[in-house]
This record gives sequence, structure tokens and C-alpha cells, in this order.
Amino acid sequence: MSFRADLYKKITRKMKIKLNLFFVLLTGVVFFARPVLAQSNSKTEADDATTVSTALTDTLSNVTLFQVPAAPDEVLKNISLTQGDAEMQNKIANGEIKLATKKYSKVYVANNPDALAIDNRFGEVKINTWDRKEFKVEVQINIYADNLSDAQSFMDVVNITDGKKDALVSFKTMIGNTGTSDRLLWKGDSKSHLKKIEINYLVYMPSKNALSINNNYGTTILPDFDGRLSLNNFCSELKAQKINNPLNEVKVTYGNASIESFSGTRLEIAYGHLQLSDANNLNANISYGEAHIGRLYSSANINIRFGRELSIGSFDKKFKALNINSSYTGLKLGKLNELNASYDVTTSYGVLKLNNPQLNFLGKTNKDNINLSAAKSYKGQAGKSNTTCSIVIKSNFGQVNLD
Repeated sequence: MSFRADLYKKITRKMKIKLNLFFVLLTGVVFFARPVLAQSNSKTEADDATTVSTALTDTLSNVTLFQVPAAPDEVLKNISLTQGDAEMQNKIANGEIKLATKKYSKVYVANNPDALAIDNRFGEVKINTWDRKEFKVEVQINIYADNLSDAQSFMDVVNITDGKKDALVSFKTMIGNTGTSDRLLWKGDSKSHLKKIEINYLVYMPSKNALSINNNYGTTILPDFDGRLSLNNFCSELKAQKINNPLNEVKVTYGNASIESFSGTRLEIAYGHLQLSDANNLNANISYGEAHIGRLYSSANINIRFGRELSIGSFDKKFKALNINSSYTGLKLGKLNELNASYDVTTSYGVLKLNNPQLNFLGKTNKDNINLSAAKSYKGQAGKSNTTCSIVIKSNFGQVNLD
């Protein structure tokens, strides 16, 4: 399947969130109301069931659902970008599709305060670290089209610009005079048109220098990296190992992120899934995608909405504070018995489930699950009386599981 078709399918699917969310919430009404109705042997419980159903219905009618932004028109209409497409490779081998290539390479001295900036689209950005005091950037450009003249014509307007100003060394992919994908450039001589574009960066740099990456429609690959990282991925996947600078800022939109270890001031994932093995002093904003975190260290502030699920596997024994604000997302926190913690949990149109016998919540009874319409606040603790950790959770329309 071409990238255009695949991306269009993904975006179309995301545009249906509004409708799908309605059915999810409607299912929630049935799910929550059914056990209540089954227990309505007394007049009081029957009244509770009516209250829950009415309150949920009233709330659903007032919920504002967010419209998912569409991808740029030039992507959906004018470009077919495929990577690792076996059918494409076969057509190249038998001559049906023509290929134009160009290589680029440049080296800059990397002093201690110097930073590197990469701005690319339609390809992979792969970072490697080394001991040399140099920034080395190699770019492989491949243009595929129905005929060689179209491939070469487009190749002629693709350039890599570079330069150094003060302590910043920069490389940028330029397409056409404006540096962006002008629609006129995607048209061939006649009916012929581009089939595939690859602009792949292979970067070598010292691990402790600062790095800025802006990558659209490709994949970003990072090794263990100690320098300050500023990353903005759009319609791009992120694969990273240990990126633990406390000043890191990472944003991924319309793409999945797989990270071995993260520290930083901001981690933002939208319309994609997050797989994070461990994090230290995490500040995360997640929307329209699941998030699975293996282990947390020190502290974490997490905001998540329409995420289906946020799971946290375990916590370091010296963990200090967790704050979660969630909407339309199920929460699952594991191995809480390792913490000497106080808990403050507020639910609205949701349920708190205590699956760990060591957790002691004052006043928590099964009856609380009936009054879903009201905001319920629960306080409790586990471990010693002089707690060393604070866990605060605010959940709207979601189940909170404490294991």
C-alpha cells in the first residue's frame, strides 16, 4: 500500500474518533447501568440506577468532542511515499520505475558549546555518536518516478543547505525555492508522476552536544544521547534509546514513540502510542493514544485524554510524587506495595478499583461504584504512617486500577 493511501486511511480513521467516542461513551452508559439495574431489588438502588443513567446521558449531551486536524493537502493528494515496499522494489528491478540518486556529505568542527540542528522531510534521520569533535552529516536522496526525466527534474530542486552561525551548525532539506513541497513540483511532464521519495540523513556527532531535530514524514532514530535534545516529529515514528538530559523536549504528532529511557522538561505524544521503558522526573502530555510506562523514578506529572489506557508497571522505592489528570482513559498502576505513599484519588463518572490488599482507603465501599454521576474523592495510604510519597489522581470517565 502506498504512503498516501496508508496515511489517508489513518487520518480518515482518526477523523472518526468523534463518532466512535460517542459509541464508546454509550457503551459506558450500558456497562455502568447494567450492574446497578441487576441489583435494583430495593427502591433506593433503583433510584440510584436512574440517577446514574440520567446523569450520564446529560453529561454526554454536553461533552465537547475535539475535531482531529487533517494532514496537509500536498501529502494526501500529491505524493506517494513508500518505504520498504517490496512491490516498488520489483518495479525498479524490471525497469517500470526509474530512479535518480544524489549524495551529500559535510563535516563541521564541533566545539563544546556548539549545537546541531537537522530539518528534514520525507525520510529517515539516524543519529550516531562518536568521540570525534566533529559533526558529520551524510544525506542519500532517492527519487523514484515513472520516467527518468521526472525523477531528475524533481531531484534538481531538492537541495541540502548548511551553515554555521555563532554556536549553531544547521542542515536543512530544501525542496523548490521556498524549501517546502510546492504542489507544482509534484506534477510530471504529462501523466507521469513521482512514486517514491527518500531523503535519508545519517548523522555522526559527540554525545554531549545539543541536538535539534525537525522531521516530517519519516523515522527518527536516536542512540544513547547525553546532550540536550529538542525534537519535533510530524507523521514520523520515533525510536530512541536512553535520552536522559533534564532539559529534553520531545514532541511526536501522528506517530508512535518507542523510548528506552527518558528525562526532560516535556514529552508530548498526540495521535500515536507511547512505549516508554523508564522515566525520571517525567512531564508528559498524551492525547488520542495509549501510553505504557515500565518504571518511574523520582517524580511524574502526566496529563492524558482520549488515550484508552495509561499503564505504569512499577515505581522506584525512592519515588516522591505522582500527579495524573486523565479524561476518557483507563488507568492502571502496578506494584504500589513498593511505595510508602499517601493517596488522593478523585473520580467523576468512573470507578476506583483497589486490587492490592495493602492499600487502605478511608470510607471506600462497593456502594461508591453506584454513584457514578458525582465526583468522588478517596484518600488512603500504604506502608508506614510517615509517608514519603504522594500520589494524586484526577480521573474523568475512566476506571482507576490500583494494583
